[in-house]
Amino acid sequence: MNAQTIPNAWLATWWLSLCLLGCSGVLETAELPLSEGTMKPIEIEFDTFSGLPNPTWVLRAEHAQKVLGLFKNLKASDSREPLYDGLGYRGLKIRGLLGYDEVTIWNGIVQAGTHGRRLRWHDKDRELERYLLATAKSYLKDPYALNALESVLREIGD
Repeated sequence: MNAQTIPNAWLATWWLSLCLLGCSGVLETAELPLSEGTMKPIEIEFDTFSGLPNPTWVLRAEHAQKVLGLFKNLKASDSREPLYDGLGYRGLKIRGLLGYDEVTIWNGIVQAGTHGRRLRWHDKDRELERYLLATAKSYLKDPYALNALESVLREIGD
């Protein structure tokens, strides 16, 4: 047995163990919502609280796929309307989506940052924002967060 055989045998054993764990359900990688072309989960932040941490959650696979589809259908926008930055609901922030640093959705505006550039799209009828807010109910457990969510849904007419 030479020096090269030992690392190869160790690697083969490690890979086999990983495969067996994955097949047995111990590693639930199939449940990880992956953004297209990356291994990052898609994380959503409900940007609504001042002085308290905002609720965050990781999308399940079926929600992540729908979000990717809605995002890809957005139309580019040259709008210069600023995103709201006051008290109360300031939109949703998405991390892990298609390599963008962060995507912010608010009032029909979708803004993404990447490598110092800012890109914008129009969320017609707030479809993407409404979808994420509607699915948030299945992730949020905190009564204050749920109350804030219900208030936003009433405000935007959903």
